[in-house]
Amino acid sequence: MDQSHEFCLVCCEPLSVAAIGSCDHRGTCAVCSVRMRQLLSDQSCILCKRTLEAVIMTANHSKSFEDYSMWGTVCRSGGRELTYDEASQSFFEDEEAYNELVQLRSLSCPKCPPGSREKSGMVNMKEYSAHMTAKHR
Repeated sequence: MDQSHEFCLVCCEPLSVAAIGSCDHRGTCAVCSVRMRQLLSDQSCILCKRTLEAVIMTANHSKSFEDYSMWGTVCRSGGRELTYDEASQSFFEDEEAYNELVQLRSLSCPKCPPGSREKSGMVNMKEYSAHMTAKHR
């Protein structure tokens, strides 16, 4: 397995949690993989362009795709079930990485204090934009 990619090939950030598909390439970080899969509707591997039905987000750089037991929307590793994110068709081995993804997708204000309505999320992009313009201009 190729271990030469220490940085995401898309954003150039350190590759702490990598996306791995059936081709076993680890060229993208979890965030870039989700952006490509969900926002751009691009399910191909960044290196070989193979269409990947699902990917596994993992910090374990020694495992291959074949080391995981997958059936539909269920994936197991080491006797435990991985968290599935339907929107990006991705499995997360690390719950913290999944929670970071959920936070990135939410419409919550990064500048407002914890516990405020704006911190917990707004209903739509129009509301989020109006809040940012009114409160943080």
